[in-house]
Parts: sequence; C-alpha cells; structure tokens
Amino acid sequence: MEYEEVENMNEKIAADLYMAATQYCTFLEHVADFSQEQISDYLLKVLPLVYIKGGLLHAGEDDEFSASEQSVTEEEYEAIYLGVKSKLESVDYFENYDLASGDTQSVSLCEYLADIYQDLKDFVLLYSKNTITARLSAAYLCRLRYACGWGKKILAVLQYVHALAYQEENNEEFY
Repeated sequence: MEYEEVENMNEKIAADLYMAATQYCTFLEHVADFSQEQISDYLLKVLPLVYIKGGLLHAGEDDEFSASEQSVTEEEYEAIYLGVKSKLESVDYFENYDLASGDTQSVSLCEYLADIYQDLKDFVLLYSKNTITARLSAAYLCRLRYACGWGKKILAVLQYVHALAYQEENNEEFY
C-alpha cells in the first residue's frame, strides 16, 4: 500500500472511532434514562467496536503532541461516575486478573466506565476541533491511552458485563 492509501485508511478509522466514542460518551451522559439490562446490552455492543477501532488506529511517533491534553474536568468525571454508580451500584465491584502483575484485584465497574469515558471524551473533544493538528494530536493521544489504559479496561469490563448479561445461560450445560 502506498503512503497516501494508508493515511486515508487511518483517517477513516479515526473517524469511525470518533463516531463510536461519541455514541459511548453520549450514552453515559444520559445513563439515568436506562435500566441495568439496557446498559449491559449497550455496553456489549459499543465497547467491542470502540476497542477494535482503537486497536486499528495508527498514530505515529510525534514529539509535538502533549500527553497531558485533557478536556474532561474532575467535576464532569465525577458526574459521569455518580450517574453510572446510581444505576450499577449493585454490580459495581468485580475481580480482575492483571496479567502484568499476576495479581487479582477488586475493581469498580463504574470507575472503569468513567475512566474509559474520560479518555474517549478527551479524544472526541480534541478531534472535533477539525484541524489537521488537532486530529493528529487526538489520534496520537487516544492511541497512547488505549495502549496503557482504556483498552485494557474495556476488556475487563466486557468480560464482567458479559457474565452479568448471560448469567442465567452460564448456569446451563453447553458441552
């Protein structure tokens, strides 16, 4: 593939990620309108898409991009966290195995969802500035945070939410 084709493909992936991330963020901003079942169902559909697009996103090495570019304030983060917690408090904590450390730890589903929100919302806000520099910076920061944060959190959330959503079916014998 030629360089221009690769760049066009990466722009398409970034645009797709932008759309999926926007949907995720909007959903969490209105989470009070949904039941636990609707939330689980939605997360099982949107998070795999966000994860795949994040993994496909290529963001080259560039020293001009700041790794500290954050737009979501502590108050906004807290509002999302509390909104999610009000709906999912009864299923908030789960055990997560960390392959890197070899430890299992109790983690908060609500906190993970808010953390994912924060990184994706930062991407959405920067990407929506609609300049080449802003979009390149957004892609770079999003990919950086995917690799060391929200990508792993999505995988943990998906495993747990899948178990919750299919709890009754998991008790049946499939083999």
